[in-house]
Amino acid sequence: MRYRLLILILLAAPVTLGGCRNAPEEERADLHRDVERVDESEIPAMRARLRRLLVGDAESPRDGDPHIRSGAAQGLGDLHDPEDADVLLEALMGPLA
Repeated sequence: MRYRLLILILLAAPVTLGGCRNAPEEERADLHRDVERVDESEIPAMRARLRRLLVGDAESPRDGDPHIRSGAAQGLGDLHDPEDADVLLEALMGPLA
């Protein structure tokens, strides 16, 4: 009986003490944080990263997680660059654009 209790405690301790990770949610939060904290000199690189996540490019496909893509669209909107309007419209309208 004591061994069973000990095994149960050893199995439950990491979950109780460490908590559970939601990796996709953390990735979305990191993306949002990166957009908020981007320096003026790094905006073109951030825009390229967000465009790549949203629609992909010749080297990589768009991100498979629709939540990451919506976060990328929101990030492009937050950066307020008019050159991104076509990409946003294409991504949001899909085949209707």
